[in-house]
Parts: sequence; C-alpha cells; structure tokens
Amino acid sequence: MDSEGNIIAKGDNVTLTGWKNWKTPSVSFKLEKETKVTLVVGIVSAKGGWGTVDDLYLYQTKSADKSDADNGNTGDDENKKPDTPSTDDNNKDNTGSGDTTTDKDNGTDKDDANKGSTTVPTTAPTTQPAKVLTLGAVVSSTSDTKTTVKDTKGILPDTVKFEAKKVTDEKEVAKVADVVKDKIVGVKDVLIYELNLTDGTTQLHQLADKVQVTMDMPFALADNEAINVFRVDSDKLIACTSRVADGKLVFETDHFSTFAFVKVNTNAGTKAAAAGAAKTSDDSNMYMWLVIAMTGLGVSIAALMNRKKEQA
Repeated sequence: MDSEGNIIAKGDNVTLTGWKNWKTPSVSFKLEKETKVTLVVGIVSAKGGWGTVDDLYLYQTKSADKSDADNGNTGDDENKKPDTPSTDDNNKDNTGSGDTTTDKDNGTDKDDANKGSTTVPTTAPTTQPAKVLTLGAVVSSTSDTKTTVKDTKGILPDTVKFEAKKVTDEKEVAKVADVVKDKIVGVKDVLIYELNLTDGTTQLHQLADKVQVTMDMPFALADNEAINVFRVDSDKLIACTSRVADGKLVFETDHFSTFAFVKVNTNAGTKAAAAGAAKTSDDSNMYMWLVIAMTGLGVSIAALMNRKKEQA
C-alpha cells in the first residue's frame, strides 16, 4: 500500500501445508511516480497454529519508460534479483539496481527509474532447519535435566531446545485446578507444568507426530491412586497416554504447551482414571468382588442344606 493507506496491489493467496514446506508468494505492481511503499503480509490461522515469515524483498523487474528502449537500454541490469539486502541497501532508492545517479545519456532521472513493474516475494526460506535429530535421540530440559524428550520418530530439528517448568503462580494453578475438578472425579492433587519446545529461535507447538516425555514422579502414589496427564487447552483437557516405568512418569504428546498432572483416587468413580493413566494397583476392586462372590456362594450352600433337611 502507499503512504496514504491505499492498496496498490494484492498477491495471490497461498496455503501452508506443514513444517519446512516453504512457500514464496509474490505480488507485482506498477508505479507511475516515486512512491513510498509499505509491504503488508496478512495471515489467517486456526487457533494454535504457528509459522514464520522471513525476508521481504522489493526490487524492480523492468522499466516502462519508452526512451530507454529507444536509447538501446534494455534494462537487463535492472532485472537482476538482488542479494540479501545489507545495511547499505537502506540508503539506496528501491530501483533494485542500487543506482541512484541521474542517467544523463538517455535523459532519465530518478523518478523515471522508479517507473515499471515491481515484484515483492513475501517469504524467503533461508533459515529453514536442514537436519533433524537421529531416531531415538534424547533432549534434556534446560531447567531440569531429569525431564527429557525422546524423539521416537526422528521429527525434531537438530537445533531443538526443551524446557520443562513448574507453574507456581497461584491464580494460574487455581484456574487450571478448577477445570480439572469440574471434569475429573476423585481428584486428590494437581500440578501444572509448562513444556516448551523451540527450534532454537521459534516456538514449536504442534508436531508432525508424537514424542515421548520422561520425568520424575510428580506425586508419591499409594494403593488405589493413579496419575492422569492432560494437555490443557483453555477449558478443555486432552488426555495423554501415560505409564510408570522404572520409577519415572512416561507419557506421549504431539503438542507442547500447558500440562496438568492429576493424582486421582481410582475408587472414586469411572471418570477418576482416564484411558492410559499411570496406575499403581487395582487389587482392592478384585478383592471386593471376591468377597461378594464368596458371600453369595455361602448363602446358596446354606439354603441348599436347609432344603435337604426339610425333605428328610
């Protein structure tokens, strides 16, 4: 758009299809006079979506001035795409050639040089990660080395950084705890953690596949207690498959954000232990049904003996 906010031209819409699938859209327009141009990139994303826009280039593709052709100037030099702009480029006019002097031979001046068709690529995939971690690689949290992410699918960039941090803000903890207690039966305790991944600079929220997180047990568990792991999305709880292995809590996720670790009483109701919860024992339920079965068997035997006595 120009300095008055008028839209000069619009480029075609593009749709991103996934991480590292870079797009380079462009828009071409013609200027009739020297104009201050503002490049605008509009992005429409679903909730939780993410992405990056890297470099914006403005360069001249050709001149529309007829006198250039009459004087044998084809504008080939102006058609050359510039290298990545340097600090010095900011002091030059936006002709794309870097030549700000008046061309006295062919009679063109600075205003004429800015006439013509201009192309603006809106992205340049110069910073995309080139490598991923080896299959099964383990990355430790920068704040807690005992908490790790295992790349079981070989999908994380080799520059990945992981941080696991316990949330201590009382209001935030209470807010999530209220959501948990409203949806889960038998809640005995709740801990909130922020689990964050970056590629070194940019947050990685949604992954292409699941990875494995291992951490120390957030609670000590008694019999008939379990740990449920949930990813918190506003007022929604997304259950994560979890288990206890070698005294550690292990769970899987393909999204990194806020997580709730919930200690529940497994006898409190059917909602207490979600699918995949890390349980310690269900023995009490087995014993209870065994006692009921034995009691029923005893009543049946007693009734049978009384009937035989009456017949005798």
